[in-house]
Amino acid sequence: MQVIALIAYLRRIEIRAPFLIVTPISTIHSWLREFEKWIPSLPVVCLVGTVAEREAMYSGQLHPRRRNDPHFPPVIIASYQVAIEDEKKLNNIGK
Repeated sequence: MQVIALIAYLRRIEIRAPFLIVTPISTIHSWLREFEKWIPSLPVVCLVGTVAEREAMYSGQLHPRRRNDPHFPPVIIASYQVAIEDEKKLNNIGK
């Protein structure tokens, strides 16, 4: 809850950077559920799936050129394994 409250506050003061939450894969859907409960208007993406599915996300809704889009997902939830495998791509989103 504290992390969600912090992100809500940062958004309120207009810090629009994407926020990455790295968590055990078993809790990803719990994080998503809590964001939907407490800040339903905030776009959240769960970065899960095969390499091809994640590539589709990086070339679509997570493409760095879309950062100024109001519908750009400011919160990305990923497992430890995905964060390690996709480190370079995740770094590009934040630039």
